[in-house]
Amino acid sequence: MFEELIKILGDKVTINKNIKDAITLSKHIAYQKNISPILFLLKNAPANSVDVVVCNQIMNKFNRNWDFICGVYNLLIAKEVANEASINSFITMAGKNRKFEAAKNAFEFAKTRKLINEITFNSFIVVAGRSGQFHAAQNAFELAKKWKLTNAVTFATFIAVAGKHGQFEVVQDTFELAKKCKLLNEAAFSSFIDAAGKNGRFELAYNAFALANHYELANEVTFASFIDAAGKNGRFEIAQNTFELAKIRNLANQVTFNSFINAAGKNRQFAAAQSAFAQAQEKKLLDPVTFASFIDLAGKIGEFEAAQNAFELAKEWKLANEVTFNCFINIAGKNRQFDAAQRAFELAREMRLANAITFTSFIDIAGKNGQHKAAQKAYKLAREWKLTEHSTGV
Repeated sequence: MFEELIKILGDKVTINKNIKDAITLSKHIAYQKNISPILFLLKNAPANSVDVVVCNQIMNKFNRNWDFICGVYNLLIAKEVANEASINSFITMAGKNRKFEAAKNAFEFAKTRKLINEITFNSFIVVAGRSGQFHAAQNAFELAKKWKLTNAVTFATFIAVAGKHGQFEVVQDTFELAKKCKLLNEAAFSSFIDAAGKNGRFELAYNAFALANHYELANEVTFASFIDAAGKNGRFEIAQNTFELAKIRNLANQVTFNSFINAAGKNRQFAAAQSAFAQAQEKKLLDPVTFASFIDLAGKIGEFEAAQNAFELAKEWKLANEVTFNCFINIAGKNRQFDAAQRAFELAREMRLANAITFTSFIDIAGKNGQHKAAQKAYKLAREWKLTEHSTGV
């Protein structure tokens, strides 16, 4: 059916569009989730109503079908109707489908045909960063500056990419340039604070957080990033004060609570973490990450009962995923609670939430607790499920 869809688009796409009919068609397509009704709409579409916007819309709608994406994109290029939005969407979708070379080729085509704007640069920098291609991201950022196609998002995006690739000097230079150009936004501050914290440059993170507050550019992510930075650098009191300020300003969400619980854990402040976990529970601000973080923290300092209660609550609230199970199984093992680990392992299997790490953790725990039959049985099952990549034989 996708082939038929591409053929109809090829037959009907036009540069001489009827704007009114194109808008009407686009509105009808927006409500459709399946191919059949879209095929019907296109077959019965008025002349000159299928334009590049409609094609872009359909390409985005089925953005996990790589062959279809390529088919529509190549069609738009061949018909010479592709616009900046077509290329921007294709670059983003290529990144999501882990096709960096395709994204790079589209980016080069956009440059050649002058079909490039700020969004094109932003999209490509993101894709290059996620694909481990830092130099490609850096070259794109430099070109964006040269062509005067940078905005606040471009700077924030590149700061985030440079930070994730351990290029702190580049992060710092870009942040300072963004300040000079008055192109700092909330994301730029958050990314810089995160990078500074990870690189042990707490003073810089502290100054950036103060500046974000001064410019009124501190949001939930900014607070979470700074709490995380303070926690990683042994500044728990500052992390705690920032957490309290976030609550006062109504800027505490799941990420904020998660960051503080992690910060408390890193600084062995279990009472503070437990209090934050209880507050998150009361405010319904718990997510799978919150549960996993608290279970891991409680278990590591010997508070197994608290870890077990959190695990039970995660199941009750249907917020237990693979990571939650893996954390609890691992913690149960470390606290020599083999029966609890085994029950969690069996439930993870029943719920199809057991992955390679789940099996590896349980096999290791069973072996250390002298439960060799349980370990052998789990290993055999891991082989049947083809999950032995990380598991070791017993």
